[in-house]
Amino acid sequence: MNRLQAILIQLIHLSAEDASFCHAKLQGVLFLAEFDWHQKTAASFTGETFVALEQGPICPAAESALSSLLADGSVSAAERHFNQLRAKSYAASKSAVDRTRQSLSDAEREHLKSVISPFSNWDAKNLLRLAQQYPGWEEAAYGESVPLPEGRLVRPEHIPQFMQEAIHESGVVQ
Repeated sequence: MNRLQAILIQLIHLSAEDASFCHAKLQGVLFLAEFDWHQKTAASFTGETFVALEQGPICPAAESALSSLLADGSVSAAERHFNQLRAKSYAASKSAVDRTRQSLSDAEREHLKSVISPFSNWDAKNLLRLAQQYPGWEEAAYGESVPLPEGRLVRPEHIPQFMQEAIHESGVVQ
């Protein structure tokens, strides 16, 4: 199991109780984990590049890593309906979660927990909108790498009240 696969398994495991967790939210949380780690350590968490797309930043390497995890049975997928849209959701096997201990330190697993916890009640669309507000997003054209500049991760409690109200009024948050 490589590092990125271990990170994906941990994110899927930590999101087991999140009814809105889907493929798009997995990509959004992966970006937030990368961004926050970079701000704390000036190093990459995943070791991968994120690309700007219209719907938000994605990690292309995560797609092939997830395919491998699905193929070897470490992760299973199911189609679910979210807000009248079909989306894939995932579940990680217990043995796969246990194997991540060899690839990720306790501090790294805690980092993933600290990033995903505040956003557990956000749907993918809202989470990706937040990711698009990060410094570097505006600088990257679609299809280009998203740079990770200086800055801090914006937690939900730090979002200005007027913006929280706008997000809730738009119906993006379930």
